[in-house]
Amino acid sequence: MKVNIESIMTSAVVCARADYSVHDLMQIMDKDNVRCIPIIDNDGRCVGVVSGSDLVRWHKIRKRSSEVPVSQILSDPVVAVVPKLKVMEAVKLMVDKNVHHLVVVEEGQMVGIVSVMDVLKQVLLDASLD
Repeated sequence: MKVNIESIMTSAVVCARADYSVHDLMQIMDKDNVRCIPIIDNDGRCVGVVSGSDLVRWHKIRKRSSEVPVSQILSDPVVAVVPKLKVMEAVKLMVDKNVHHLVVVEEGQMVGIVSVMDVLKQVLLDASLD
């Protein structure tokens, strides 16, 4: 598989800030139908991510108010890759780090996100071409 991450990533990424509430984040995820939201600082740099499974786990274990700021539940450090990374290298990284999303960064700025589903679609496409 010779395809780079940049060819399968989502570049129009839905993001949130660390001071958003968990409730706000859940509404954004529902409205935009996304399963993972990068959390950015004032300079647009990704400081963490929150996935749907993070939210479920947080609510199940802690049973706290959804008005808690996202900064208290985000996952960090961010597992980031460069756009030129080969898809199979991304697969290995996802397995090694046990993550379902990779933030794509170029020159310190987030330029996209890639999910396990994006990778699987490419793997299936490549398999059908063989």
